[in-house]
Amino acid sequence: MSEKTKKFLPWILKGVAALFAILALVFMFVLPGVSYSAKEQGVSGKMWIVMSSLVFGGGVVKVDTLGVKLDMFKFKGGLSIFGLIAFVLLVVGLIALVLSFVLKDKSKLFVLIAGGAFLLAGVCALLITVAGTSVTTTELLSSIAAETKVSFKEFLENMNLGTGAILFAVFGILSGATLLVDQFVIEK
Repeated sequence: MSEKTKKFLPWILKGVAALFAILALVFMFVLPGVSYSAKEQGVSGKMWIVMSSLVFGGGVVKVDTLGVKLDMFKFKGGLSIFGLIAFVLLVVGLIALVLSFVLKDKSKLFVLIAGGAFLLAGVCALLITVAGTSVTTTELLSSIAAETKVSFKEFLENMNLGTGAILFAVFGILSGATLLVDQFVIEK
């Protein structure tokens, strides 16, 4: 490997890792964290919750049946413990990555911290349905505003990981792996 390549490759890999981390953050706010699909009597339907609603607690359960999209439930609570940890680790990783650009004398330490934080954030995103706070739901389609309180486990009983949580995990792990490859393979 030429000297010029060795000089610029770590910068490129850090930039790619930052891009992956930002993509994970964007997907968290846009795509479903959990979803459920069912098909009965020839009619298919899908229900989902955006990942950011589970990370910060509170939001709306959206439903799509026959091409009609509705907000079915509004919920308070439902903060996913692992979702919040994943978000915090992603932010810590981004801050450490920025500090690695700024503080060149401690760059290796900050890159290692960022890489580890990104890897752990990706793993925690895959555990978003495991633990969380209790949920109070209010049905939006009913004229009666009755609130129901259920546990986090009951609330997400039939839900699967959504594309937002999966892409958050994939891009978080890719970001961490990119930084760690830079440190342990290329920097040697």
